Amino acid sequence: MKVLARWFVYPLLGFIVLVLTVALSYRSYKQSSIENETQIVSPRGIQTLELVELNGLQQWVKIRGHDTSNPVLLYLHGGPGMPELPFSHLFDLEIEEHFTVVHWDQRGSGKTRRQGFSNKDLTVPVFIDDTLALTNHLRARFQQDKIYLAGHSWGSMLGTLVVQREPELFHAYIGLGQLTNLHDNEVVSLNFVREEAVADNNKAAIAELAALAPPYTDDIGQLRVQRKWLYYYGGGFRGLGYADIFLAVFTSPDYSLADTYAMLKGLDVSAVMWPEVARYNLEETALDWQVPVYFLAGRYDYNTPSELAERYFEKLSAPRKAFIWFEKSAHMMNLSDPQFYQDTMINRVLAETQ
Repeated sequence: MKVLARWFVYPLLGFIVLVLTVALSYRSYKQSSIENETQIVSPRGIQTLELVELNGLQQWVKIRGHDTSNPVLLYLHGGPGMPELPFSHLFDLEIEEHFTVVHWDQRGSGKTRRQGFSNKDLTVPVFIDDTLALTNHLRARFQQDKIYLAGHSWGSMLGTLVVQREPELFHAYIGLGQLTNLHDNEVVSLNFVREEAVADNNKAAIAELAALAPPYTDDIGQLRVQRKWLYYYGGGFRGLGYADIFLAVFTSPDYSLADTYAMLKGLDVSAVMWPEVARYNLEETALDWQVPVYFLAGRYDYNTPSELAERYFEKLSAPRKAFIWFEKSAHMMNLSDPQFYQDTMINRVLAETQ
């Protein structure tokens, strides 16, 4: 045993310590670099990471912009439970010159998860109320009658429901990876993966996918199997992957290691809310819009299939509407093509609605 410890255990422990030391040093270096590179120094600018009480729970928001008189843009992340706050600097820096941009870790997610939560509050109506509470907080704080609302994936369903309820609070709505209804969403997504697996003669994938029955409301584990193969075949990420996102979170100056752990734990919010979210069908209940509507769609997106977003878009009526393709992207279009995303927000959305 002493020989084993001397020649195997101790060197292994030493190697692990070395790896951790290097990883944490790299993290510290990257955090400092990002802070320095993204510093807002304009006299009327704002950069803050703070807690805001929304319906009885303290929740984290990040607010950045070069001029607080610019219009406010509230961004709703996906999941439920998948914050984009820690890596928003990868796709927002130019937008911050024209908007005051607000990222929010929703109830049970990311940094906010550490503030406590109850599963009984992880419901769609509670999230709608939270969003409206934050909207009104921002309107009062920045003395603006209306704000812009963007929603990605799950955030696009939440954003749609919010704007349908209180349209007078918003200049325009932007849906990224617009979700319509989970039943059709998962049928189309599964068919895509099955076709890819057959074309690839991937026997393991074909076997695992054969047993799946969307929309997985009785067995969320089936969704995880489907998503594993969906991302393997490029229906979720193009030009990046899970490792890129984890590295962005790990090196984010906005997140501590405890926050990163809380974010990973918070991915279970999807499992809690999935059966309820599956009952919503926006193609039946949200066709009449009172604000301009912009849908941003990845050509290869089969997480929230763009063909369904396009079908929904054709049915809805709005004072102005536009469907904008991201030709090289899948579900995370703002990350895989950040320049086109920023150009769209500044030169299309803002230019046409301010």
